[in-house]
Amino acid sequence: MTIADAPDGSPEERPEPEEQGRNPSVPEDSRIYVVGDIHGCLDLLATMHRLILADAAEHEASRRVVVYLGDYIDRGPDSKGVVDLLIGSPLPGFESIHLKGNHEQALLDFLEDIAIGPDCSASAESRPSSATASSHRRTPSTPTSSPRRKPPCTTG
Repeated sequence: MTIADAPDGSPEERPEPEEQGRNPSVPEDSRIYVVGDIHGCLDLLATMHRLILADAAEHEASRRVVVYLGDYIDRGPDSKGVVDLLIGSPLPGFESIHLKGNHEQALLDFLEDIAIGPDCSASAESRPSSATASSHRRTPSTPTSSPRRKPPCTTG
């Protein structure tokens, strides 16, 4: 059993899908794609879009949906390009659903109260944002502070 909110806001028990005799599934004649954690990597988003379009061309469906799970900004070199593409050039023939991630919420919080941002009087080296800015200038061949950490916008 799962505890969930009833329509009136009170908790209620609901059976797990398996207990209902069925597993969650995509409706027939539908194709749903889910994309998460883009983090300013426009090149990888463009690649993902090409792969989605190629897959959709091979599978007939009357309804095609792309769900973007948020975290469109930060870390990668082109947050603005990612947002511009998602808003200005949705995939043709697809419904688009855009969810807000914690990085977007942090930006909105900052815009409401800039006092939550880094201390601008601190030196550039001690500011929390300096590490992020430095990561945007790294190339895949530039070592990072941790050997296990991937540079932004890489696969694997």
